[in-house]
Amino acid sequence: TPAQKIRWLFETAYGRLPTNAETAACTASLAEFRKLVKAADESKVEVWTELCHSLLNANDFIYVR
Repeated sequence: TPAQKIRWLFETAYGRLPTNAETAACTASLAEFRKLVKAADESKVEVWTELCHSLLNANDFIYVR
């Protein structure tokens, strides 16, 4: 399910589980990305690619050395 995939993405990228708010935000983002790539549902690879890019561009990956 999308929620399980989002959970896996957070565990892989951030080493933690997503909050309920983060899961909801990712689910909403999937709907927006689906419109952008004109996909019938969220199973299209481009939709998930956009979500992955969003997660990797988050502030969690910005740090001061």
